[in-house]
Amino acid sequence: MHLFNNLIVLSTHSRKITTNQVNLFNRVVSKYEKQLAEHLLTPEYVISLPWACSIIESLPQYAEAHLWIKDRMIYLKSPFSREFLAALNQEPIYTMHWDRDNREYSLEFGTAALKQLIRMVNACYKQVNYCPIVTKLLADVKSFESIKYWTPTLVIRKEQLYIVACNKSLMEAVAHIPLTTDLKSISALLQYGILIDPEVYDLLLNTHDPHEVKFAINHAPTIEISELDKVIHWLKDYGCDAIHISPETKFQRRKSHIWYSIEKTITDLHITILDSEEQLKLYSNPVIISFRSLLPTPKNPYKYYKLIKVMNTQPIDLHK
Repeated sequence: MHLFNNLIVLSTHSRKITTNQVNLFNRVVSKYEKQLAEHLLTPEYVISLPWACSIIESLPQYAEAHLWIKDRMIYLKSPFSREFLAALNQEPIYTMHWDRDNREYSLEFGTAALKQLIRMVNACYKQVNYCPIVTKLLADVKSFESIKYWTPTLVIRKEQLYIVACNKSLMEAVAHIPLTTDLKSISALLQYGILIDPEVYDLLLNTHDPHEVKFAINHAPTIEISELDKVIHWLKDYGCDAIHISPETKFQRRKSHIWYSIEKTITDLHITILDSEEQLKLYSNPVIISFRSLLPTPKNPYKYYKLIKVMNTQPIDLHK
């Protein structure tokens, strides 16, 4: 309603609105199909009606994404995008900070973070503007475009598994993990930012339960609450030794009878329930479980074996 009220004020008093506001209005109206139908209207008809005011082109800083580097910091200013927020939730950049006053993101410079951010903004925005520093960095790596693997990735060659695009430090860190198709090993590699090549993924699908494969290769999976009991057994098989309950989930736990059976499963499997992040250092593979729509940002995300978001999409039967 704030959008509609603002548009009424702008169109009647200043007699001007921007193309960004028109596009946002069109997207919102498209979601009110049922309500409009009650008045014998359609979203298409409402959108086609002419505006009784001037429509001016939105300035580039409000319509396009802008990425720049200054004083060893990366900055991003971009229009609101649900796609970008969803991508950021799925693949968090934990060091990135949102500046509410300047309405921009910032994070310390790093090539890995810059690469991830560039990939995400290009996938979510039609136009991305770079500062001269970023433009030069992109030009410098252009000659390497033919290289297939830039991120450490588990691949299969002649029935043998290898980690490619890997440096000495990472190889030493994962030396204790056997390179096999066992899902415990696959899941462990994810903690070190190692990706799974599509060929390896297809192999896993042919040798394991597809649902478990999808869970194992995702460091931040989303699951149904009905699957939670089964997932806890998987976690035990992978070596999970503790589960950290987020504060919001603890509140849900008190309200829901489902948690009684879940807690019994956790206890029976000898997995410890953590109530404080301070206890993380006592365990090797702790997991966080949350019922929030957005995963919480842990103080030390690399301490977690997995970040699990639990959802309940089962329809409610109002006739019972």
